[in-house]
Amino acid sequence: MKGFKWKFVLCSLLMLAACNKEIVRENKPITKSNAVSQIAKSDIDNVLDVHIKQSQALLRELMTKLYKRNPRELKKSELTLIEEQLVRLFDLEHSWDFPELKGKYDVELIGAKLPAIHKAENRQLFKKAMIDIGLNVPKSGIAHTMEEAWEIV
Repeated sequence: MKGFKWKFVLCSLLMLAACNKEIVRENKPITKSNAVSQIAKSDIDNVLDVHIKQSQALLRELMTKLYKRNPRELKKSELTLIEEQLVRLFDLEHSWDFPELKGKYDVELIGAKLPAIHKAENRQLFKKAMIDIGLNVPKSGIAHTMEEAWEIV
């Protein structure tokens, strides 16, 4: 029974240590109300948290570079400093409904039409479009068996 007690105490201490107050999720500091949820996090959750933090850091860097190369885009907003834009996008809670987007979302933002998107996503249509404009394309095809794959090559 003695062995069980120290294992129980050690396990309890380890679980309490998992409730680190320095962890940030969804741009909000962790609070006591969600600290317990950190105990049940799986490894994949932790990997995803790291991935999100790294992606946001890279997006911040990219946004800074784009505004430095295209200062006229920065002037389209009420905020005049790059740092203000970064805070607005990454640090403040918001609904992602920015007035600059004029109610457009997804592919509408880049002006792509549905037929063009379909052509780009469909391998055969894309290959045909490349051949039609005179570009060389590598041999390709769909194979379900090794014999079909050898026929393509």
